[in-house]
Amino acid sequence: MFTNAEVTIFKRVRKGREDSFVPHNFKAHFEDCRGMNIMASGRALTDIDNIKVFISLSELKGFKCEKNDYILRGKAVGEYNSLEEIKKQYNDVFIITSADTFDYGSEHLKHLRIGAK
Repeated sequence: MFTNAEVTIFKRVRKGREDSFVPHNFKAHFEDCRGMNIMASGRALTDIDNIKVFISLSELKGFKCEKNDYILRGKAVGEYNSLEEIKKQYNDVFIITSADTFDYGSEHLKHLRIGAK
């Protein structure tokens, strides 16, 4: 799989009554296709996955990505206490709307497809 970016997936971790967001960094193929999706479908901007990310399963090494996690193009380090804190530091943070595993075929083809907006 060809990669063109490093992405960070933020997992929400509940510690007592407090949430924290832990970043996990991966090499991925990142496509920002907002304009193309709107023109092709004629649907509203809010109805469409704006972002497509493909991560090799060998890169994930057992990491479980889920709907409602957050994704960023780029590398983030440290732990964050709120989504607002993440958005203050990074411009384009997207919510994951789908995470589909394609685990068939050659080892080089097995991947996770993430849709986000």
